Parts: sequence; C-alpha cells; structure tokens
Amino acid sequence: MFIRKKAISGGKIVVQICENHRDQGKVRQRVLRHVGTADSNDPESVDKLLNASVFLKKELQEEAHQRALKVSPELPLSINEKPAFISRKKSKDIEQEESHWVDTAKLSEETRVVEGIHAVFGVALDKFELQSFLGLRQYNVLRHILMARIAWPSSKLRASENLLKHFNIDISVDRMYRFMDVLEDQETSIQRALFSAFRPLIGEKIEVLFFDVTTLYFESMDEDDLRRFGFSKDQKTHLTQVVLALATTQDGLPVGYKLFPGNTAETSTLLHAIEEWKNSLDIEKITIIADRAMMSEKNITLLETSGFKYVIAAKLKLLPKQMQKMIISRENEKNLFQGEEDTIAVQEHRYENRRLIVSHSTKRARKDVRDREQILAKLKKRIGKEGSTKKLVTNRGYLSVIKESGMSRIAIDEEKVSAAAKWDGLHGIITNIEEVNQEEILSLYRRLWMIEESFRINKHTLEMRPVYHHVSRRIKAHILLCYIAFALCRYVQKRISMQHENLSIEKIRSILIDVQYSVLKHEETQCKYKLPSKMSVEARQIYGVFNLKRKKQISLMV
Repeated sequence: MFIRKKAISGGKIVVQICENHRDQGKVRQRVLRHVGTADSNDPESVDKLLNASVFLKKELQEEAHQRALKVSPELPLSINEKPAFISRKKSKDIEQEESHWVDTAKLSEETRVVEGIHAVFGVALDKFELQSFLGLRQYNVLRHILMARIAWPSSKLRASENLLKHFNIDISVDRMYRFMDVLEDQETSIQRALFSAFRPLIGEKIEVLFFDVTTLYFESMDEDDLRRFGFSKDQKTHLTQVVLALATTQDGLPVGYKLFPGNTAETSTLLHAIEEWKNSLDIEKITIIADRAMMSEKNITLLETSGFKYVIAAKLKLLPKQMQKMIISRENEKNLFQGEEDTIAVQEHRYENRRLIVSHSTKRARKDVRDREQILAKLKKRIGKEGSTKKLVTNRGYLSVIKESGMSRIAIDEEKVSAAAKWDGLHGIITNIEEVNQEEILSLYRRLWMIEESFRINKHTLEMRPVYHHVSRRIKAHILLCYIAFALCRYVQKRISMQHENLSIEKIRSILIDVQYSVLKHEETQCKYKLPSKMSVEARQIYGVFNLKRKKQISLMV
C-alpha cells in the first residue's frame, strides 16, 4: 500500500492511495482511495492532501488488519485456494432478475427519511468503538439519540418525536431514560475511548492543552449535591447550575471534560480536572493555556510543582501598584506587528520570577472605547432615578465608572472613567516558558478562541443547556451524551478539513440533512421502494471523505 501523487490535465495533481496487484502476469496499480485533487501551483493544498493520505493509509491498513483477525477459524484457508468470484455474465443475470416493471401511477410517497446524518456521523461513531463495552442494543440506542441531537437538538421527548418523524426510528422516551440511567457509569470508559479515537488525528503526544470553564443552568431553583447557585456566565443567577470544565487541543479536538457542583470556584477546577485526566487519559507533560479566571497563586504554584508549562491570562489590575504604573506607562514597548487595522506592541516584565508579557493592540483599544461608551450611554439614562447602585446597576461594567451618594442618586465618576481608559488595548499573560519568544507565546494564547468556540457548539449548536433533568445520574448522562455528540462533530469536521475546505458544524449538519430518500408504496402490491434524493456537490465530497457509496437508482425495500 502506497501514496501516489500524479499530475493530470489542467495543471492539477491527484493524490491517491494505491496498492500493487498482479493481473495476467503483470504488476498493476489498484486505487484504494481517492484522497483529492489540487492545483499544482498551490503547494499548501497539495501538502494538505498528502498529510490526509498518510492518515487514511494508516486507517486502511488498520481496517485490513481487523478484517484479517475476523476470518472464521472454521473456514478452510489454503494459500493455493482460488477465491470464489461471480462471472460478469452471471452478475448481469442477477441484476436482470432484481429488476422488474412497476406501474409508477400506483406509487405514492409514504414518508421521507433523512439518510445523511446516520450515514456519516454513524461511521464516525463506529470509530470510537463504544459497542465493545455498551453492547449492541445499548449502542444502537446511543447512536439514535446522538443522531437526533446532532440534527435537531432538543429535549428527550422531542428527540423521540424527531427520530420517528425524520429518521423513521421508533424509540420511546422511557427507553431513552432507562438507557441514561446506566450510561453514567460508563463515563470514564467513554472518555478514554473517545480520546483513543482522536489519537491518530492529535498525534502521539499532546503538547498543548487549552482549558476553560463554563456554567450550565437548570430550569429549577432546587439545590442538591450537584445543582447549586453560583456565579452564572449565562446571567441566570436565579437558577441552579453546574460547572463544566473542558479541555481541547489547539485545533479544538476534545481531550476531556469534568463536571463540578454549581458553586465551585473556577480557579479550583483546573488542577482537579488535569490530575484526573492524567490518570485516565495518559496525558504526559503539557503546556496549559487558560484565561484569567484560572489565574491564582495556588494554581500557578501547583502547575509549577507538577512540572507543567503554562500560559495564563494575567489580572493586570490586581498587580502591585508600582507594576501597574510601569505597564500603563508603556515605556519599554516594542512594535511586534503593524498593519492597516491593527498595531501590536509588547512589553515584558519579571513578576514573582515569572515572565509577564503585556501586549497593546490598537484594534482592542478601539473596542474597549466602544464598550465603555455603550456603558456610559446606558448609565446616563439611569442617572437621576432613585435607589441604590445594587438595584439600579445590573451590569458589572457599570461599577467601574460610577460613584454612589447615599441611597438617592448615582453619578458618573469622571476620574474612574479616565483611569479605566488608561488600560484600553492592554492585555497580559503570565508564563513560565523561558525558551520561546514573545510572538510565539502570544500566538499560542490567541488559539484559546478554539475552546471558546467549542463551548458555543456545546451550549448553542448542540443545546447542552438549559438542562431539564433533576436526577443526578441523568444530569451526568445528559452532559455525557452532549460531549459524545460534540466529539462526533469535531471528528467529522476535522476529517473533512483534511481533504476539503473547512466547514462549520452547522453547515455540515445542513448538508447532510438534505441527503434523504423517499419511501414509495405501491397501492396494490403494498411493496415499498426507496427513491434517493439528489446529492449536492458538498454532500458527495463528505461521503467521499468517509468512503461511503450511495445508490442513485430506485430500489425495492426488503
């Protein structure tokens, strides 16, 4: 098995995975997978296909190895034995026997079934090898629940209805709940299996780990060991919540997650989660990238004693006064980048024997000015109204630019406004990495947007919240189901991007939902026929990535 890069007409290069075989005494090449075609003048696209072909080659070799292991020991196996085959003539006769005349005037559409979601995401789910410890029946329930969440995320009741309506699959809500009651026990095994499935895409070693925390609220005010009142990132302070910690690679591929009670402080989640992942996922020495919510002396000290490297956003306004003055003065800055829309300058200091790198962005400064002006504009509408600040001010940003006089009136403090403006465009990170330059450190931190996007996918695209469950094991099972769905989406997204352009998960979902087939029923014979819908170019490309074949002709359903 080898990778072939071949020039074709039109200045194109085709990349294929081939193998040699002997045909009538001559050695010929057989194409196993067509990886893709790129312009010969676009070396980046060619390299992208070559990298994808290396991954696909390993996958094909693994599949061939697995097929070899499944050879039944009861079957005779002889090197000299010729393989059975069907002659071309016989194959044609079979096709003729399968074909028959149907009076189309007596056909009517009985239902329409979405085919693309199960086809593509189902293949991806099989890569995770969850059936080995869930069993076939439970695995099929898991498959259908996940497909419903990816296609139309909703409650379990609505998921049951969508499965029947769009996929022609009947799974009751009670069956889903019974499945969830046993799923939570498999959380560690499932996380380990997902991590193993992503290993070929991630590489043997994880060198950088992006970490962040969010909150998930409930449509409930009842507290228990897991649901607690706490600081809500969704501004749902009147509802109970849980805290979700998530780790990804710099490409946004999932590494693991951990659930905490809703009143857990963000700073205390980092080390707990990493220690657990180290034991269960075999994570070695890594660099932790996190935002300022993770910055505490305890966290940083523990990271250092554990041998971890880190890049964490610094809380500049909590630094010693003398250090703040040095930062605001920007005396030792040097330009790192200058463009039409943005200019970035950096300054570096030593703080607690660590590197403190502070960047100033003109683009960020303009945004800070706009945000403050919006706050001031809203405040001016409130000035003159009676009541305390706590009642009148609902936005934390307001507190940085106001002063209160008794319990009657509030006013804008111009000195605070002026002081806040001095920090416009400034952002700091603290790190113990000494051998990497400032530009690389900043570039590494900027990749943190990938995990922020991952939270948006979980919370909005897959609608992980609000959570309507009230039993702890079902809450945990719900989060686990959403995490598996997220991992599936990332896996499919990554595999597509290896051979084609990057597509958002929403776009992939939309494309595959349109891959459908109609079930036609004959009014006299009651026979049912499958009529595939036309596939878009994007859908054919996605099917090609996973080597999926689809019949174009109408066929009799058995």
